[in-house]
Amino acid sequence: MSSRAQQGLPIAEAVPRLVDFVQVGPNDGAHRVSIRLAVSALMPVLALAAAGRLEWSPYALLASTVAVYGRRRPPRTRLRVQAEVAAAQVLVIVGGAALALARPAPWLLVVCTAFVAAATAALADIRRWNPPGALFFLFGFAVCASLPGTDLADVAVALALSTASVVTVLLVTALDAPLKHASDTDTPIPGPLPGRIIAAQAVACLGAGLAAGLAAAALGIDRPYWAMVSAIIPIIGSTTSAQLSRAGHRFVGTLAGVIPAALLFQIHMSQLVLLLLVVALMGCTEAFVTRNYAGALVFLTPMTIAMALTTPGVPLSTLLVDRCLETAVGLMAAVVAIIATHRIRHPRTADATG
Repeated sequence: MSSRAQQGLPIAEAVPRLVDFVQVGPNDGAHRVSIRLAVSALMPVLALAAAGRLEWSPYALLASTVAVYGRRRPPRTRLRVQAEVAAAQVLVIVGGAALALARPAPWLLVVCTAFVAAATAALADIRRWNPPGALFFLFGFAVCASLPGTDLADVAVALALSTASVVTVLLVTALDAPLKHASDTDTPIPGPLPGRIIAAQAVACLGAGLAAGLAAAALGIDRPYWAMVSAIIPIIGSTTSAQLSRAGHRFVGTLAGVIPAALLFQIHMSQLVLLLLVVALMGCTEAFVTRNYAGALVFLTPMTIAMALTTPGVPLSTLLVDRCLETAVGLMAAVVAIIATHRIRHPRTADATG
């Protein structure tokens, strides 16, 4: 954006254009990230299927998301970034499993998850991880904290499986390293963000996450963290226009993704087939997420529905309605947080104000 936009662009001028929702960006090696993620997620699922313990698959799948980090970085840098992220992701997964022991009330789960989101958003900004933001950490913590029937042994399982999964990710990344691609750029990593930006984004994640999660819990929705995810995702944008555009993509893409989910899951599937479908959809999501976010949501929405369906007893119709409702709740909280922090992130200067 122009210097004027960076300094103090009025909110009305930051609203995204309609063309933003249909433009598809260049591939830039997205297929390689997609394949690394799919392979990293598939291997533990197959191992757990062979062991007859598919109920443990969330710990492994959530840890495998480390594979998306360090995209478009040289192999050594990518491995370093993934190792750092892996430590944080294992920590939040184990922390979520430990919280599940207490069978937390929905409001307590929301509060704990919001603080995890704020802390990891700040950490990601400080360490300059790419992709930025707290998405995978929030999701990892909240899903593990929500798992039913968790006991002390499951905390040890969470530690073992998440550790094994991130080790698998690092091995897959290392094996892919010799396969050179133009997307493995050595372009310098952007400099650190100013402290006020890091703080503003962390506080925005905390406030939006709390508001969305507590609203969803008050509505009696079983997965308030779905609303929290929708609340924090737009906050990672570098400009107000990018943030609002991402919120719009989230809304449009979710509505579009509910349709194939409603049709696809009319077919009865075993838990293994559902998990294999989750892996495939993870790969498809990653192939589109940097090219067109709304398009990625067409795959991401059925993926989250499939993960929820691996826990028996939840009607598909309820999941579809909840997904749409929580997305709307989360995005309303996100837009409020984005507008509230606009002037902090883009303060007016003497030139801009005249």
